[in-house]
Amino acid sequence: MNEFKVSLTVLGDCLTIPWKIIEIEILVEDKNIGDGMSLAHPLQVHYLHEMAQGRVETSSSPLRELYDILHTFAQSLQLEVMYSQLLLLCRDRVRDYLNIEDYVVGESLIISYWK
Repeated sequence: MNEFKVSLTVLGDCLTIPWKIIEIEILVEDKNIGDGMSLAHPLQVHYLHEMAQGRVETSSSPLRELYDILHTFAQSLQLEVMYSQLLLLCRDRVRDYLNIEDYVVGESLIISYWK
């Protein structure tokens, strides 16, 4: 899976105290892109942290809300990695067999093979 890792805490014993997000780490990686560095920019992670914290505080299902936010971002990033890898393959080894039909950033990637 390796999508994300998040550290949470609750600042008290009362059931009405909301979860607090301590740290978010995006685990999506590609060894060929970014020289092993995180593919998510620190500003993106900061934005996710702020947005997720706001939603966690107001949600009736805070952990589900947090999961949905981070999972959606991680999947979008994984799709971008796959697209980048496919571009390299199309330029090099399998250019006669592989074709990228359509790519909508963060949403869908349609490819054909041996068309």
